[in-house]
Parts: sequence; structure tokens; C-alpha cells
Amino acid sequence: MYTLLILDRVDEDKITFKDEEIEKRYRWLKEFSSKIPIYCEYGAVSKHVRHKIRTEGLHLNSHKQLSDELEFLSSSDKIDEYVGALIDFMEFQTHKLSPENILCASSEIVESGFGKLKTLIGEDKKLGYTTFALSIAACFGPELDKGFMKHAL
Repeated sequence: MYTLLILDRVDEDKITFKDEEIEKRYRWLKEFSSKIPIYCEYGAVSKHVRHKIRTEGLHLNSHKQLSDELEFLSSSDKIDEYVGALIDFMEFQTHKLSPENILCASSEIVESGFGKLKTLIGEDKKLGYTTFALSIAACFGPELDKGFMKHAL
């Protein structure tokens, strides 16, 4: 929406351009001023969906919950179509899940695991990744006993 504010100020000549380069950078936006609001709505819908999936994961009823939440955002046919496509995609991706399953839909945990692994390897560089493969499970999982470790090796 900042773009619309800039365009309003350009239209009202409230922004005075001190050199031609700045004027060139903003004047072209006028050509797209009618489309910017719909792009902002696409962004708002996408941001909401991304946040929901990252914080709650995906489960059997994700698409239903999201449909209820996004109902208020439908302000045009294009947005309705976009929301519908997102809901259909989520339903397709989750329809085979059992009710108790929740899929983690964020890479932060995996990234954190590799970060911890790199830290461990950094302490003893000569051993490499293979030697430390089980250490990722030890960082995130329950306490591992000797029997579990022998079975895993």
C-alpha cells in the first residue's frame, strides 16, 4: 500500500523531484496504479495462508478452517478465484491425512538441526557428517539409550 501512497503524492505534486533519476523511478508506477490494490490483496491472502501453515501446520481440516478465515477477504472475482485455488490445493495435499496427523510445514526445525550438526562438526572436523548423523536425533528427540543407539548403528 506504500506504493499507492507514493502515487497519490506524485499525482498531487506533493513530492518534488530533485533530479530526473528519482522521477523516472516513480513515474512508471502510474501505469500500474489500477492493479496495485489487487496485488496488495493477493499479498495479504498469501501472507495469511503462509502464517497459518507455518504456525499451525497442515491437518485434515486445514482447508476448511482457512476457507472460513479467508471468507472476509473476498472482495473481487480474482481474489475469490485465488482463494479457491489455495483452498483446493490445501485440500488435495491433506485429504489423505488421518485426523490425528499434523504436518509440520516449516523448514526452521530442519535448518536448526543442520545448524546444530555444523556446530558439532566444527568441534571435531576430521570426522565429517556421517559420524554425527545420529546427533541430530539426540538434539531434538527424547533421551536415547545405548540399546537404541546400537540398533540405529
